[in-house]
Amino acid sequence: MGPISRTVLAVVAFAVGCTGPSSPDLPSRPNTGAPPDTGESGGSWTPAADLAELVGRVLSGTVDPRDRPALEAFLTRVTAWDGPWRHTVRTATSEDGLAWTLDAAAVWERASVPEAVVAGDGRIRLYAVDGDLDRFLARALANDPVFRDRGLVGLAGLACRTSEDGVAFGPEEPLVVGVNPGVVVDPDVVLLPDGTWDLLYVGAEPGAFAEEATAPGGEIASWPQLARGPDGIAYTAHGEGDPIYRFLDPTHARETEDRWWMIWNGLWSARSADDERTWVTSPDREDLAAMTPDLVLNDGEWWLYVQCPGVTSICVARLDDTGSWQLVPGPVVRHGRSPSVIRLPDGTWRMYYVDDGSAGLTRARRTPRPPGARGPAPAVRPRDPARARRAGGSPSPTDRGFDRPP
Repeated sequence: MGPISRTVLAVVAFAVGCTGPSSPDLPSRPNTGAPPDTGESGGSWTPAADLAELVGRVLSGTVDPRDRPALEAFLTRVTAWDGPWRHTVRTATSEDGLAWTLDAAAVWERASVPEAVVAGDGRIRLYAVDGDLDRFLARALANDPVFRDRGLVGLAGLACRTSEDGVAFGPEEPLVVGVNPGVVVDPDVVLLPDGTWDLLYVGAEPGAFAEEATAPGGEIASWPQLARGPDGIAYTAHGEGDPIYRFLDPTHARETEDRWWMIWNGLWSARSADDERTWVTSPDREDLAAMTPDLVLNDGEWWLYVQCPGVTSICVARLDDTGSWQLVPGPVVRHGRSPSVIRLPDGTWRMYYVDDGSAGLTRARRTPRPPGARGPAPAVRPRDPARARRAGGSPSPTDRGFDRPP
């Protein structure tokens, strides 16, 4: 979900960074020197000065009913953007991971960046970036604590559901990420042999990256967040990396007991040799310049499902003996992106992916690099020590950021 992630982050950056005539119409603060409004909702109240303050009220649970017109104006503007509120998650099945049969039914409307995991009982848990703007508004007006549990749900936050058959999913479950109070998107989950659920996601706090959203090239700084939990529902912090430009759509996998491998959008990568406590970022891209990766270990061989270079379809690449990715000819799924691929207990494969209605339109600005072409290493911005990195403001004991290579 490279384009999707970038859009979601840009929307929230827009929300917190824009004031003035290009912003949605917000009630202006009165300049008459009159005392604050103490209308029917009770208590003092003044209109939000800008969208940064408005989003801050949503996250802190201090929205007043009189904020409704401002919230509605903001969401009206948001609907013009491409984001999870315009997307649908669909599914497909395969016997070999290469030839796929698409299911006609939609799995999840108004959702994006799916991440599927087969639980120990054989059920499938599906995470996604929730795009239900109507529910976002209702929850914001109700000061629902869900925004503190798992981000700006409905705009830039996570939700999850469970299914017995992989097609019909139950109601939303009470997911608690409890790590980053702000933007929580692009989940990737690994179920460890001891039953621990390992969650990696993209975090960004509203306002922390607003300046990057308007910088040349529109590069946005976000950062890796790690959390673990016993049941796939309640997570606690496990670690956090420094902000990295273009850190979107991560996938990760455990190679050995302590060694982990992470790849993110554009196929930058990092490895950890101490159970995700510290990471060393590769100075080079992987050999395949592609988007929205998903790592799968297939009978000892690493496969990588990606958005095909330059087109909205899904391809697969295999890692050869030299450590290079070899792209299998042709897309395996057309008109889709953001794949999440799992192996079921019976050996069959299931994929969840995003149908954004693009009908395979080429992306002129996504010119693929020739095989073997390398780009510069992604810039890493030093962490701001004043940033409240998670609820309570205290770092995890394992939080040491991402180490750079010599």
